[in-house]
Amino acid sequence: MSPAERPYEVRDTRLKGLLLRVQPSGVMTWYVEYGRGKRIGLGRVDAIKSTKARDEAKKILSDVYAGKDPMAARRAERTHTLRSYLDDVYGPWAENNIRTHKKTLQRLGRHFPELIGKKLKDINPWLVEKWRMRRLKEGAKPSTVNRDLDDLKSCLHKAVLWGHIETHPIQSVKRSRVDSMPVVRFLSDEERVRLFQALSARENRICAERARANQWRAARNYDRLP
Repeated sequence: MSPAERPYEVRDTRLKGLLLRVQPSGVMTWYVEYGRGKRIGLGRVDAIKSTKARDEAKKILSDVYAGKDPMAARRAERTHTLRSYLDDVYGPWAENNIRTHKKTLQRLGRHFPELIGKKLKDINPWLVEKWRMRRLKEGAKPSTVNRDLDDLKSCLHKAVLWGHIETHPIQSVKRSRVDSMPVVRFLSDEERVRLFQALSARENRICAERARANQWRAARNYDRLP
């Protein structure tokens, strides 16, 4: 087949839905058409042979007949992992929009080893709860865990806005409870004795300083301090 002034298509006579599109540049690409105005590119002829193109087309058409959406499967394949999303999408944006972007990206990359290799759509509340339990068990403070969780939820919120995932996968995850009440601790007998000794010594020092000050003031006929 030779290129023409305009693109044209040649349909396969052995498999309905398989076609070859020829560009004026001479580039020829396989497509499978599975509905009105719906088609998927399979690859260029220099990369995929006709027999393989037919096999790929048969599989796609078979999925369509079974009620599956072939484009949904392809979108799932292209979904970012948390790592690729941070490197390719969120990181460059954060550098221009978040003042503390370096620390934020470091925390996201370092504190979520369980999630970093997973696709965004596969991150779920249970995985985050297991991450939280591990962090708290290792001694991380609840406030620290909350800060990391806030960073993760924020970056996934952007992924929804930018169309990388349809819904926020961990929107329902709550922050860890932080006890803001001070811990009451009673002094031991030894600590109480040391405290009263320190208070007495302080009182005696103040009295001695006041006495010396009054001696100095009396020598100069100044009013004495009470």
